[in-house]
Amino acid sequence: CWFVQPEDRVFLVVPDASDVDAAVRSLARVGIDRIEGVLAGGFGAWRNAGMPIGRARTTDPRELEEHLPRTTVLDVRDDDEIASGRIPGALHVYVGRLEAELERLRPQLGAKPNLVVTCSVGHRSGIAVSLLVRRGLGHATNLLGGMTAWKKLGLPTAP
Repeated sequence: CWFVQPEDRVFLVVPDASDVDAAVRSLARVGIDRIEGVLAGGFGAWRNAGMPIGRARTTDPRELEEHLPRTTVLDVRDDDEIASGRIPGALHVYVGRLEAELERLRPQLGAKPNLVVTCSVGHRSGIAVSLLVRRGLGHATNLLGGMTAWKKLGLPTAP
């Protein structure tokens, strides 16, 4: 698994209580069986209960282009996707390897005032931003639309 190890504590967020059994069974099949809590009703239930909500920062391709000299870009796509071009100067580590590579990359990730993470459209980079924030890189920002949006706007890419 990318981010969950068999010894990790797991808390499930499911749309409905009826989804719990299937989720627990699916996780047990891959060795994840330390389920310690369930939030049925999704994040809406959390919000409606008045619980605190953290938010990750986001940016768009035009804003990133404007601030690129003061920004470290981390591309978390896989090697095949990287071959189609990346933002000039971007660092690369596949999202599934980010946690294992984090200490090696930390000096580069904190070298500039801005840190923007990209993938194809923003889903994997959202996961990566969450991991980076949790590990003390609170300035990590998700690129909305990812490389798909970057390329559609005709912004520069490098091999």
